[in-house]
Amino acid sequence: MTALLDLLSSALVSEVQPSRQQDVVVPIPFSAARQRRRGFNQGELMAERLAAAVGRPLRLDLLESARETEVQAPLDAEQRQQNVSGAFSARAVGGLWVLLVDDVTMTGTTLNEAAGGAHVFGLEIPRED
Repeated sequence: MTALLDLLSSALVSEVQPSRQQDVVVPIPFSAARQRRRGFNQGELMAERLAAAVGRPLRLDLLESARETEVQAPLDAEQRQQNVSGAFSARAVGGLWVLLVDDVTMTGTTLNEAAGGAHVFGLEIPRED
C-alpha cells in the first residue's frame, strides 16, 4: 500500500499550483467508528505525504467528523448531499488558505461540505464509473 500511496501523492503534488498560496494541508476526516473499523484513513496518509512534499504543515485539528455517514459510492448526487450535510465540524482557520485532501471524489459533495465556504483548495483522486 505504501508504494500506491507514494504514487498517488506524487500525482497530487503535480496538481498543486505553486502560484496559489496554501497555508495548511487538511485531510477529510473519518468518523471515530470508521477509523476504528478501517484502522487508517488513506486520505490522511496522502495528505501527510502531500504536506511534506509542498512544505506546508499537516493540520489534523482543523476539521473533525461530527457524525457517522454512509458510504458515498452507491448514492446519487442528492443522496450524497443529504448524507454529508452537517457531517463535519470545522475550527476557525483565521484567514488561512486550506488545501483540503479527499481520497476519492465523484461529485465533490464531501469537499464542498467540509469547506463550508472557507478559502479552500480541494484535491482528490477522481474516480471514474
